Amino acid sequence: MKESEIRKKIIDRYEQASCVCWYPAIPKYQMAQDIFSCFDLICICPSGTDLIQLTTTPNFAARKRKVQRFLDANGIDSRRFSEIRFVVAAYNTKKGDFKVEIL
Repeated sequence: MKESEIRKKIIDRYEQASCVCWYPAIPKYQMAQDIFSCFDLICICPSGTDLIQLTTTPNFAARKRKVQRFLDANGIDSRRFSEIRFVVAAYNTKKGDFKVEIL
């Protein structure tokens, strides 16, 4: 499944929860730019802000390590942030749902 399809599915879920979502524009014939070189999407919600790394279930562990490396490299202790969540969302194509983990 393409990242754009996964992104649309998670954006729909967040927008149903009254969140505003944004992702960097993808220029034609160029690689997509990640937010902070790590996250694919940012959603501002009534309960706080989510920085989201999107993936599929087979790549879940690798993407979780990527986010953890980002946090470690920047000295970020996610437990100290009450209104920012660092999220890995993996789409399971067989179940048609997301596995979501907040780091």
